[in-house]
Amino acid sequence: MLWGIFALAVLALLCLPLGIRLRFDEGGTVFRILVGPIPIALPAGKKKAKKKEKPKKPKKQKKKPAAAEPEPEPEEKPKQSILDWLPLVDVALDLLGSLRRKLRAQVLEVQVVLAGGDPATLALNYGRACAAVCALEPQLERFLRCKRKRIDIGCDFMRPQTLVRARLELTITVGRLLSLLAVFGFRGLREFIKIKRNSNLIQQKGSVAA
Repeated sequence: MLWGIFALAVLALLCLPLGIRLRFDEGGTVFRILVGPIPIALPAGKKKAKKKEKPKKPKKQKKKPAAAEPEPEPEEKPKQSILDWLPLVDVALDLLGSLRRKLRAQVLEVQVVLAGGDPATLALNYGRACAAVCALEPQLERFLRCKRKRIDIGCDFMRPQTLVRARLELTITVGRLLSLLAVFGFRGLREFIKIKRNSNLIQQKGSVAA
């Protein structure tokens, strides 16, 4: 009985969605972290009070010591090149690609109402915006799995300013996130060990040659 309850609890935890919620409108930008259905607001940072600067005391001039003989420079050890770390970059890029396929956009809503300026220019910009959205939507569908998507482009010759509203909610389950961390964490650790091993061999060869 207890093992069954434990298995159900673990299964529920693996299926728990984690994510972010971002909203932008006239009131500003709102960002929330999602743990299941519960949004959590990030705590606002406290502003530090400015300290009053104390008047600086005049520094006493120290006597310069007699010039010492220059010490012999230590021999430079062979350094690692940034190219040696490229395998870790490949692992990070593969991780981002897999994360992209496992993320889900629960909500993707964008509303833009173009306004202001010359009516002829406004109409031209409206046509360009609609063409850009038509070209972008297939790429967006390939990049994200969207459950609810809505992109509206409008034009209002009477409004003084352009209106922009957006809402985005991205989620990924705990199980998928843990599987990504396990697979790519192991790959990254393996590549890191290889890089450090090669670095030690290079240093040993440099010390023997010296």
